[in-house]
Amino acid sequence: MKTLCKEILALTIICYVFLIFQSCKKDKKQTHSTTQTKKEVLKKKQVIEIVTESMDFQMSDTIASGWNTFRYINKSPQTHFFLIDKYPEGKNLENWMNWA
Repeated sequence: MKTLCKEILALTIICYVFLIFQSCKKDKKQTHSTTQTKKEVLKKKQVIEIVTESMDFQMSDTIASGWNTFRYINKSPQTHFFLIDKYPEGKNLENWMNWA
């Protein structure tokens, strides 16, 4: 009886170890393919990612003309948001800085 319990316990442990290693392998492959898929979608839909890691906003220098989607990722513990302003013709950032 004791040997049967030991065999069942050993078989159960082997099965758990096997399942753990199998799930780890699949997660890495799925994450890699998911990341590639997201990057492909970003290129196709003209998605502009804005990332905040501390108190700075990181994004590309230029924005393509046409419809764009902005995706904001806040990696900072503080709450952040971003605004997009369209100034009237003849006005620019310098006018706003002088006013404020």
